[in-house]
Amino acid sequence: MNRFILAATTSGLALLSAAANADVISIDDFDNGDQRIVMTTVGAPITSVNAYRTLTGTLLAILPPVSASTEVSYGQLHVMNGGGENVEVSVQWNMPAFVLPANAIDVSFSFNIFFTDGANTTADFTFAGASVASFAIPGNSENLELTFTVDRALLDAGGELKMTLNGETGWDMDLDSVVLNYNVPATNNVPEPTTIVLMGVGLLGIGAMGRRRKVCWRRTP
Repeated sequence: MNRFILAATTSGLALLSAAANADVISIDDFDNGDQRIVMTTVGAPITSVNAYRTLTGTLLAILPPVSASTEVSYGQLHVMNGGGENVEVSVQWNMPAFVLPANAIDVSFSFNIFFTDGANTTADFTFAGASVASFAIPGNSENLELTFTVDRALLDAGGELKMTLNGETGWDMDLDSVVLNYNVPATNNVPEPTTIVLMGVGLLGIGAMGRRRKVCWRRTP
């Protein structure tokens, strides 16, 4: 009985505390629109465009044999450099205006790095041409989630989200998602009748247990 009372009280409090609902908009999970670009000439950008993203790679430094490439496949963005190469990779997404509900709160972007090799790398983000975030990513990172915010007025206006990746010579990276996170306040914080009953039963039960303990304590010599 005591366990039921505590469970009923806990359930009622949990329902009352659910003040917001979390939601996610996937910007790119790299599960669609496979692409592959190979960079062979220093300073010559190679671009691939599809319905999901614009992918560009520019070879900055080279030491033959050339093996720098970037591709989207198997649910990840893969960047691969040869031992003496350095490539700058950018990914761009067009985001419509007012993609978020009007009452969205706690808005943030996040991206997940599945793997990097031993080279240090950087990730820079712009939105509608304005710089919004910059990250220094240590070598040998795994399952690293990084987050950043964008001014709500800028985000509501819509525009191009651009991620630029670079690193030390020979850097490799696998990145597996870019998402937009937000919360929406609960539309009705008034407890349901069932919740009120559960809380009432729980509170009365706790009071009864308290009185029982008090009586027992008084009877103890």
